Amino acid sequence: MDVDGHQLIGSPEKVKLTEKETQILAILIDHAGELVSRDYFVENIWQKEGVVTVRSLDMYISRLRKKMKNMTDVQIANQHGKGYYLKMVKA
Repeated sequence: MDVDGHQLIGSPEKVKLTEKETQILAILIDHAGELVSRDYFVENIWQKEGVVTVRSLDMYISRLRKKMKNMTDVQIANQHGKGYYLKMVKA
C-alpha cells in the first residue's frame, strides 16, 4: 500500500483509495492478524474530526473489500460486533 499516494499496489493495477480508506487499511496493516475493535477505529479516525458514526466504518470496510477483491492473498475479516482484522489467505 502506498499510504502517501492513497493507493493499493498489490492488485493487478493500482487502485485509488480515499483518505479514510487509507487510514483504516493502515491501521489494519499495523495490527495485521490482530482484532482491531470498532471503538479503536472510531477513536483514531473519526473522533479527531468531532464526528462519530460507527456505521461509516462498515461502509468504508465494504468499499475496501470491493477494492481488494483481486488481492487473493489477503482479506478484511470481521468478528461480529467486535471489530475487524487483516487475514492472510493461503493460496
